Amino acid sequence: NEALRIKDALRAKGIKFLIDSPTNQQFPIFSNAQLNQLSKKYLFSIWQQMDDQHTAVRICTSWGTKSDNIDSLIEDIKML
Repeated sequence: NEALRIKDALRAKGIKFLIDSPTNQQFPIFSNAQLNQLSKKYLFSIWQQMDDQHTAVRICTSWGTKSDNIDSLIEDIKML
């Protein structure tokens, strides 16, 4: 499951989640600096403003999500 690969990469980086989702939708809480960095290459659905410095987003994969795109996102998460 591609979404769970993303979830594992986020967890390895110490990023917390709004909810623990076992589905194709993940809800990480990024610092605004992290979100700004990732938003240069990726689109996120803003889900909830947590405080002045943190934002929960929704990352959603589908049957059409390409593994290469997931690999790229995971590499960029590692660089945060």
